[in-house]
Amino acid sequence: MDTRALLSFLVLGASLSAAELIRTASPAVGAVLLVVLGAVVACVASAPSPMSIGLGAFAALTYGALRPQMPIAAWALFAVLVMLGRGVRARGTWAWMIHTAVSLLGGAVAMWVTLSYADSDVAARVAAVVVAALMMAMPLLVPVDDARTASLIALARRSRGPARARLLRAAAVSRRLERSEELSRSDRRMLGGVFAAMHRAALRAERRSSKELDGALAEQLVAVTRFVRAVEQRGDATLGLETRGDARLAMAREAVETEARVLRELA
Repeated sequence: MDTRALLSFLVLGASLSAAELIRTASPAVGAVLLVVLGAVVACVASAPSPMSIGLGAFAALTYGALRPQMPIAAWALFAVLVMLGRGVRARGTWAWMIHTAVSLLGGAVAMWVTLSYADSDVAARVAAVVVAALMMAMPLLVPVDDARTASLIALARRSRGPARARLLRAAAVSRRLERSEELSRSDRRMLGGVFAAMHRAALRAERRSSKELDGALAEQLVAVTRFVRAVEQRGDATLGLETRGDARLAMAREAVETEARVLRELA
């Protein structure tokens, strides 16, 4: 589990307990804290963006309005809304539906477990919190694209002709880079800047046709593809050197044979 997934798991797991604790504060202070909680949870679970902040604030409003009468439905909707920014980056309609259903089910089960063991002893309440955290984090198991790839796909859907094909190819390369284990941190920063520039250029080309921009985008995409191949070749060569142990094996064999011969002589 990477750092971001771990942080998302911890924040989602703590969100229900924090929301229930905030309810005990005064109405004015509780409302502000609840909105802040919703925005923070949405930004961590999805990605920091105006949409995530808005969805988090709306999730807090929904939870505050429905919690007194329908606590399970209130937290189920809260879970769906704070995870919606991540869900829209799902890879296809079915993946989005599964992500939404899992968020809804996980939120409902988390609140049900919390309420069922609210009056139990400390050990049972701690176990209930752990189970609620796992339920809240279930949507993280559904793979989604990162924000960069999702923005390229969204732009490709609005485009036509060669521009659409180039953007879809750029999204495929971005997915490939997302899964790559050979990229260093500096490589990822550099490629992030390259894809951001490509996205801005594609947006500009969408508003006004420009042969210069089209040509630059095509050249940049070819350059990124070649870079990806070079990185993979570097990884293969490095792994080949690491696994090439003929000399080490020969030295180890000679040492073992010498040790065995000495032991036989001593015996």
